[in-house]
Amino acid sequence: MVKKLNVNENFFNEESNTMFYVLGAAFRCYTNNYGSNVFRSRHMDLVEIIHSSLECEQAIRADPRGKKSYVLEVHDKALRHSLERWGLAVDKSERKFPVFDAEYLRYFNRGFFDAVGRVVTTKLGKNFTTIVFNPYFLDVFNKSLQNCAGINREYNGKDLLYGHYNSIKLHNFIYNNLDSAPYLAWKKELFNLDYKPTLPERAVPCEKKIEMAKELLSRGLEVGKVLKKSGYISETGLMLTFKKYVGILPVELKRFANFCIKYHFWNMIGAEGAMDFSAQKRLAQLEDEKRGWEEKMEKAKIDIAQIYEITKDEMIKRYLQQ
Repeated sequence: MVKKLNVNENFFNEESNTMFYVLGAAFRCYTNNYGSNVFRSRHMDLVEIIHSSLECEQAIRADPRGKKSYVLEVHDKALRHSLERWGLAVDKSERKFPVFDAEYLRYFNRGFFDAVGRVVTTKLGKNFTTIVFNPYFLDVFNKSLQNCAGINREYNGKDLLYGHYNSIKLHNFIYNNLDSAPYLAWKKELFNLDYKPTLPERAVPCEKKIEMAKELLSRGLEVGKVLKKSGYISETGLMLTFKKYVGILPVELKRFANFCIKYHFWNMIGAEGAMDFSAQKRLAQLEDEKRGWEEKMEKAKIDIAQIYEITKDEMIKRYLQQ
């Protein structure tokens, strides 16, 4: 017969900040092992918090399965029943987020995150947090952080992954009021709160690349040549950025530039008095096209006079090369 050791069997019946911290941790590390209450974690200090909170005489021991974790096993039926009322009787894959007063949410989420959350910091200093648990629980857990911490990520039905700014919001919410409930100090310190975005030294500012691309496209250069000379890696990157900042696609500006070169050429022919009837008709058609192009370019706030000046020089250059 197993000897019963003293434990505060009413611990989970009396609401407090510490109780909800331990309850949050228990959702990840508690199992009902044939009627015995088992708290298991890789973090010795977390098991020690549970041990002291329960005022338990039972000693903490190494995991008998040979894994790198620590175990607190408590043989107490009343304690088990109180945990069952909080929804811990079922398997971890089916546990659902419990219902309780919102004032304890910070401490419950802190306990759960201390038990299961992972924090990774990149070389640049960005934080990423991952939380792996069942989708029923994580869905409500994420919604609670959306409502109370300002996290703006929707749950996708799998593991939770928060980027840098959502990770900071998580940190600031769960690790507030540290004196009022336990926490794992080392886990809190994993967050880098000093990250500041920096532009790589060799990066060309977006505005400068756009202006360079505009000048090259205004000469009628092919998009492929513009990519290499303006510092863009992909045609898609050039297209999206150009459309965002200029208002038209790069190919549209290139077409307008080629039209201007053609327009200048026919005007030069006309000025030399070498135009027959068909050439005069062609120039009249170009005048009509010119009005359509100018209307389109004005909507995009393109400096038409500048394009005409650039393409006139380009036309003369091409004409002389022939």
